[in-house]
Amino acid sequence: MQSKIAISIFLCKLALVPVFAQSALDRDPCHAAPAVGSVAAKNLFSFDQFDRELRVAIARQDTVAVAFLVTFPLRVNDAGGTISIDNAAALKMHFQEVFTPAVRKAILNEKFDDLGCNIEGIGYGLGVIWVNASDRGYAIWSVNRDAVPPYQNTRKLPKINYVCQTSTHRIVVETLAGGALRYRSWNKPRFVTQPPDLEIAG
Repeated sequence: MQSKIAISIFLCKLALVPVFAQSALDRDPCHAAPAVGSVAAKNLFSFDQFDRELRVAIARQDTVAVAFLVTFPLRVNDAGGTISIDNAAALKMHFQEVFTPAVRKAILNEKFDDLGCNIEGIGYGLGVIWVNASDRGYAIWSVNRDAVPPYQNTRKLPKINYVCQTSTHRIVVETLAGGALRYRSWNKPRFVTQPPDLEIAG
């Protein structure tokens, strides 16, 4: 039994060896695919195969299947910031928080022919998830929970777009509820917990 486990682990390690001719990150993600007839083409799912498996896994809420369809660490974004799901165990524990009912609905409702692609990769819905090509095939690399309700409608805190410090100022630019921008700056050495010296909203 132990020898079988050791062989399985060894085979999994072999699977980590890059099989694409070049790194997927160096190529157009919209056309990242192994050459026809290559070893990679025989052993890796095409995007339409990935899409079919993803839809079944999401519909069944199959955490094991989904774990094979993401890249770890998986980035999970919303208006409050970004968290990292580092492994399959964490994904299983937080599956309902990552793939919320609204996220799952957006994935399943997206028509295959309507999928968009740009430098970020292949997007489902309004960018609720982004898929890119890796050395082991296609995988989800980010989930954006605020691309669909309830997150975009219930978040009350401003979203931080930009912060910086100069020798004389501390500056923050935020997006307020409703989408308006707000600029605030503090003259050093005043604390940012005090009222700003300059505030421009709208």
